[in-house]
Order: sequence, then C-alpha cells, then structure tokens
Amino acid sequence: MSRVLPAERQRFAALAALLFIHSLILESSEVVATSGFVNRVGASQLLWLWAADALVTILFSSVYSLLIDRLPRRRLAFALFAGFGAIYAAIFLLFILSAPDWLCYTLLAVANNQQWRLAPLLIYALANDLFSVSEAKRLFPLLGTAGIIGEIAGNGLGAGAGHWLGGVNLLLGNALLALAGAAIVPLALRRFTISIRQSQASEKAPDALRAGLVFIRDVPLYRYLAPAMVVAGLGLMTLEYHLLDNAARVFTNENAMETFYGCFKIVLTVLLLAMRSWIGGWVINRLGFKSAFVVMPGVLLAGFLATMVWPGLTGVVIGMAVVRLTLDGVDEPSRQAFLGLVPEELRGRVGAVIDGYLQTVGCLLACGLLGAMVAAVGAGLLGSAAGQMLCCGICGLCAGLALRATLRFRARYATSLLNWRLQRRRRHFVPQALLDDPVLG
Repeated sequence: MSRVLPAERQRFAALAALLFIHSLILESSEVVATSGFVNRVGASQLLWLWAADALVTILFSSVYSLLIDRLPRRRLAFALFAGFGAIYAAIFLLFILSAPDWLCYTLLAVANNQQWRLAPLLIYALANDLFSVSEAKRLFPLLGTAGIIGEIAGNGLGAGAGHWLGGVNLLLGNALLALAGAAIVPLALRRFTISIRQSQASEKAPDALRAGLVFIRDVPLYRYLAPAMVVAGLGLMTLEYHLLDNAARVFTNENAMETFYGCFKIVLTVLLLAMRSWIGGWVINRLGFKSAFVVMPGVLLAGFLATMVWPGLTGVVIGMAVVRLTLDGVDEPSRQAFLGLVPEELRGRVGAVIDGYLQTVGCLLACGLLGAMVAAVGAGLLGSAAGQMLCCGICGLCAGLALRATLRFRARYATSLLNWRLQRRRRHFVPQALLDDPVLG
C-alpha cells in the first residue's frame, strides 16, 4: 500500500476488495465448471458450449453497453454482484435437485464466463470514475494485484474442492461471497462523489449501442487496437481448447482433472502476481501506451510456436502460460488505464466493445476454426497432430496481422492524441501534463 496515498486508501481498498471477491468466485467456479464439463459431458462438446456462450455474451454485452453510461455505476455494481449471488445459489439448488449434468455444468460455465466478461469492465469503469488518468497509471497495476491474490485463493479452492469441500458446496459459498461484494459498494463508496457526464437517458437504444463502435471507428488508436483484441480472443480460445483436450486425455478422473487444472492456474497466477508487482507497472511506465500494446501480439505468436515445437500437453501448457501472463500482466492493465482517455459518457460502452464484443468475435472465430479441424480429423482428412499444427499455424498468421495493427497504432500515436473525440476528456486535466506524461507518451 506504499504507493497508495492516504486520500486514496478507502477507494482503493473497496475496489481491491471487489476485485479480490470477483476473482476468488470466478476462478473457483471456473475450475469446477470446466473440469466437470470435460469429464461428465466431454471435451468434444466444449466448442458448442463456447459458441453458445459467445452468443450469450454478445447479448449481455449489448445490455451492459446500454446501461453502463446511463445509470450510476455504483448502483450497477451492486446489482451485478447481487445478481451473480442469486445465480450461483440457483445453480447450487439445481445440483442438489440432481438436474442433468449437461444442464448444471453448462449453466455454471456460461454464468462464470459472463462474470469474467462483465465484472472487470464495470469495476474498472468505476475505478476510472474515482481516479484520474495519472492516478490510474500508478494504481491500476497494484489494484490488479488484489485480483491476482483472489485468483490464487480461488484456484486453490477449486483444486481442492473435489477432495475437501465438494464442488457443489463451493457454489453456495461463492453465492454468499458475491452478496458480500454487493454490500461493499454502498458501505464503502457511498461518500465519494462521482462527477461525470452520463449519456442522455432519452438516447435511443440502437444509438447508445452504436456509440462505442463509432468512437472506435473514428479514433485511429482504438481502430488499430480492435484487431488485436479479436486475435486475443481467438488465440486464448484456441490454446484453452488444446490445453483441456490434451489434459482430458491424460487425466480421466474428475478429481484428478480438477487438481491438475487448479494447480496449473495457481502456478500461473503466482507468476502473474510477481509479474504485475515487479514488471507490469514498469513496462507500462517504461514503454508507455505507445509501445505497450505491441508486446501482446508478439508474445501470442511465440505461444503458438511453442505448441508447434512441443506437441502435446507440455507445449500447450508453456504456450498458454506465456500468452496468459502477457495478456493479464501487461496488456490488460495498459488497456484499462488507456480507457481513461475516453470521454466519461462513452467510456463504459467503448470498454464493452473492446473487451466484450471484439474478444467474443475472436472466440466465435476460434470455435469455427476448431470445429472445422475436429470435423476434418473425424472424417479422416487430417491426422490429429496435423490438424493441431494447421490450426495453430492459422492462429499464428492472425497474430502476425495483429502485430502489424499494433505497429500502426504505435506509428499514429502522437497525432491521434489530438483527435477531437479525445479532447473533452483531456480538458478535464492539465493538457500539457498529459502530453508530457511518460505513460501517455
């Protein structure tokens, strides 16, 4: 907490608690949902699950985009945590009532993924309302550390749930934790005044949803960032499928699968904690926004190469670890702080498009690509190893295209800061101070 000033501590602590609770619930439920689905329903059905989940994500992101800049974000944060508490409690009851495995694990996986998409968007949008850009670039990497600690705790619970608690009983505890998160919002943040411009309540729904897309189209920086986010979703989904498919072949027992998956994520999260604490903030401050976004596509390409050099579980574990560390340790805090430049009345919708729509489009592309590969292998047109190599090769090509887009982002950075759509936000601070800021430059 040494980097947090006394006047910032209550706001920082409340937001850190929300991220911790969110991450603990998210990771523990995700281990149970993924391991249970793979063992009870089958790894081959993951693509259908992910495609359906992506469509649900688009729907919920649309609703989120409509509400985020029109209603007080504290009220939305309270509703979001309370709503997920009710959802996890309902799924717990379905397990208790012996509902079909495919229904229970599918609902749990879909709910978990919606929490993964929406909760960080809302928490960081609220954080951008409570902190200035200069404060955000100092505090957001540290704020993310609270979420990483929650991930470690959640993965630890998930890895041991089958042996100690039982995955079903874990859901009840997560429901209660979500309700506790809802209580934090009015208790800890109610005394802080948020003076922001919200979008007009009379704005029609199609116009409200279109505004984020128009902003990204008209501001070169965000237009070049968009393809990188699509590739991030495509790459993560591809690597995740190969990881789970290879793990399911090795760990056929559900408890063993939960233990492996939970332990893998614990190790990954510990490395991520070290990276954010010692490297992530340094990279953002050293490279600035101008160069920080170039890192992700390059590392994504390296991750795909690792899966091709070392086929099987070892290679995909290495590839997934390298990509996830970079995305969560460097790219995400950079992206969230970068949203501070967006005008307040548009910030929530722009964030929803970047982290919701664009990544979801990448997930749908990955499902189509992987589905075609699985069909070709099943028809005998490709061998399993050849299909995986071809799929990763195509994803590597996409990563190269994303690298080209981020290099164009870097080349246009200085002139794009003068875009009129960014001027309203910048006048809220000292313009010259922003221009001289190493993070912005």
